[in-house]
Amino acid sequence: MEILTTLSEQILYSPIVFLYILLSLIYFLIFIIIYNHFKDKLFTPNKRISLLASFIIIANYLFILALYGTHTNFFDHAEATIATVSWLFQTGKPIYHGLDSAERYTIPYGPMLYVINGLFLNLLKPSIFSAKIGGILAGGLSLLLIFLSLKKVVGSKIAVFCSAYISLTFVSIYVYFAAATFWNRSDSFLLMFVALGLLAVVKTNSLWAIILSALSLGISVNLKIHAFLYFLPIYVLLFSQYGIYSTLASLLGSIILTIAPFICLPQVSINNYILWLSEFREQGIALNLLRGNIIWSIYLLAPIIFLFIYFYYVNKRNFFTFINKQKIFIYSILISLIAVDVIGSKQGAGMNHLIPFYPVFSYLFALALAQAINVKKKRVFRAVNKYAFCAYLSLVLALFTVTLLRGVLNENRLIALSTKYNSEPIKEINQIVKSHPGITIGMGYGGNYDLTYYRPILVYDGNPYLIDAVSVMDAEFLGKTIPPKTLEALSSCQTKLWLIPKGDVPFKLYNYFNHRQVFSDELKSTFLANYELKEQTKYYNLWFCKKKDTSSNEQGLNT
Repeated sequence: MEILTTLSEQILYSPIVFLYILLSLIYFLIFIIIYNHFKDKLFTPNKRISLLASFIIIANYLFILALYGTHTNFFDHAEATIATVSWLFQTGKPIYHGLDSAERYTIPYGPMLYVINGLFLNLLKPSIFSAKIGGILAGGLSLLLIFLSLKKVVGSKIAVFCSAYISLTFVSIYVYFAAATFWNRSDSFLLMFVALGLLAVVKTNSLWAIILSALSLGISVNLKIHAFLYFLPIYVLLFSQYGIYSTLASLLGSIILTIAPFICLPQVSINNYILWLSEFREQGIALNLLRGNIIWSIYLLAPIIFLFIYFYYVNKRNFFTFINKQKIFIYSILISLIAVDVIGSKQGAGMNHLIPFYPVFSYLFALALAQAINVKKKRVFRAVNKYAFCAYLSLVLALFTVTLLRGVLNENRLIALSTKYNSEPIKEINQIVKSHPGITIGMGYGGNYDLTYYRPILVYDGNPYLIDAVSVMDAEFLGKTIPPKTLEALSSCQTKLWLIPKGDVPFKLYNYFNHRQVFSDELKSTFLANYELKEQTKYYNLWFCKKKDTSSNEQGLNT
């Protein structure tokens, strides 16, 4: 029994291509065996049962949003950085510090990511929950906006079916994409704004289409600089529906919005932003990431591909009429997808760059489906080859099964993560702050990396932010060294107390990208020369500056 359990886990967690091929072969053999039982009729799913199942799947996605919102930590290290820098922005600190600055926290996302997240921190008071709420709302609103766009084309019921599959894929991509549609990272907001731009173009009048598409594109480019690629299909629709003047007006508005943060916000330096972007242009193409992007692009396009095959078979004439009518829209999607596949294959990038394509992919699927279900169809089973038909059914069913299996597995991982620490580390950090008033406290790093995701709490309490692991990790991957000013800040004990995950060697952390040490030996030796371990809690070691001026503030916290 144990052997079977191990074997099933290895199969379920195997690469998606292997799992898909395996399931397709299994289904193919089953359909060949039972072919005579269904060759003269099609199985039509019960609409009530299908609707109920769809609502359950959508509700499950909403449950994940709520689960994540109530969990007391982040699931990703970049989220903690964004949550921290967003509050630094609210307190007047620059988003993009200089390359030689003592602080090392900049990662070159666009400024609107920090503006949006900072807005929620300011409105709701800074906390881990308020740092998450923007991404959670973006994930939920994205699904709603996509549903409304699909409803315009295929009606409410089919739009519900499609939305259920979309919400299922939102969960199924979590591990592979190393990103989620509800985190506070750029991907969630890009997904939402692309969905808003699409809805504006297909369901509003020309004025609102201009305003909302300009707003969506302008903000999106200030989330990620290549975001204009996601909007190419949307502007093709805008041009075809409202003409050149509306398109140009929208583009002009988006340009104004793009440059506005750099003019209106003193904490946003365009010079430093360009400098940091130029640093990351040195990243080369990783073939494994390019291969992954291509595979997952096919996965996301698979429902459209299978629908096109069906449409072609039941009525070739109408299929080619549809393709000819939508060819510019289809070409724009393919051009954008290929460009993003390449951009997303730079070292340190990944499949998360594909997330914002969901709205336009879904809309193309809806357009084709609306035509396919209304054409005069041939008798399917009498005219088709037995093996070809069984292969088609197998491929379609395997796609849904893989998505469902991956969704279940990923949800189990999310639930496990959400119960890992509960609120104990937060209580400890708050107690440490309370027990050591009047001194500056920073979060250091070690092997238990996820314990350092609580670092925003210290900044929300007014402490400085000197070293961010994500920023240093990116810099180390590019071969950049820590500036002398950072080492000087450590030597002079600008931060009097550092929290290091208990049992870890200070600043011993492996880089996700190349498995080298993130922090240099020079930084580690500088730290050890100026700090000493004096106290411990359940989760953290407390390293105090060796200089005498902090000794009077120390109070016992040994547990």
